Amino acid sequence: MKKASIEQIDYIDIELKKDKIYKVVFIPTIRKIKNEAFEFFKETIAANEYIFCHPYSSSKPNDCYLSVSNIESFRRIQQIIFRAMIYADEQKKDCPFCNHSLNEIKNEENALSFYVCPSCRTEIHDSSCLKEKKNFFYTKIFNLPRSRVQEEDYAKNDRWLFHRKAEGQMFYRNITKLTYEGDILCPYCNEVHKN
Repeated sequence: MKKASIEQIDYIDIELKKDKIYKVVFIPTIRKIKNEAFEFFKETIAANEYIFCHPYSSSKPNDCYLSVSNIESFRRIQQIIFRAMIYADEQKKDCPFCNHSLNEIKNEENALSFYVCPSCRTEIHDSSCLKEKKNFFYTKIFNLPRSRVQEEDYAKNDRWLFHRKAEGQMFYRNITKLTYEGDILCPYCNEVHKN
């Protein structure tokens, strides 16, 4: 982990290495960063992910709500590191969540396979974006009952609680965003792909 500043942009980077290197750059922000400054920053600091960390909630794809007064902040950082561990591991032999051996489950019907941990029940799936034609991973928990977080169950002044429940419906073990129905959102086009 390294902390530094370039073009007046403070950042912390985390580099994970297993079969390959996966680098995540956390950029703590309160004020808006100019596009040209960020483009120069990206040219100078190459990374797989750039995460903008805010002390307030945001719905932008690369934004992360981190605050000392919010317990889920730690879980969000853990979730990002979990994702980096999965992407850095090409062999998928060890579970990135609990370090037990993963089992490969093959589906003869559609020739797709995924990995599951018999200990913590983490599932790792490989998928692709139908629009962008790019591959990505997503995770599930084996046999986790699907739950839908219903907006009408929360009063207007409890909107923050509704969003927190929706975000945590997979106990922060998902490495992609989820819909309120618990479906996996593609990290490239932000849509649900049915595999």
